[in-house]
Amino acid sequence: MPTETTTAIYRFTRDEHSPMGFLSSQRPSTDAMTAICRWEVAARGRRSYVVLDDQDDFLVAKLTLLKVDIDEAASDFNALCVQLGLKYEVVPS
Repeated sequence: MPTETTTAIYRFTRDEHSPMGFLSSQRPSTDAMTAICRWEVAARGRRSYVVLDDQDDFLVAKLTLLKVDIDEAASDFNALCVQLGLKYEVVPS
């Protein structure tokens, strides 16, 4: 079973153009934690995260996943961020 992983650091903020973000009663960092937790749980042990910075307006987290899961992980990740009114950017390491 392949176990090669890949890791990236992301910064999550509210998507100011998203109706879902506008309607959210949660802080952007709370919605980001919800997205990341759902993303991790959906993979049944193939994904993990570490929160690096948690502020009211943003969250920075290091995400790790199996390389064989990269397409599904990206799709899940994008869908969750849209659903929760978030945008994200890669933080250079």
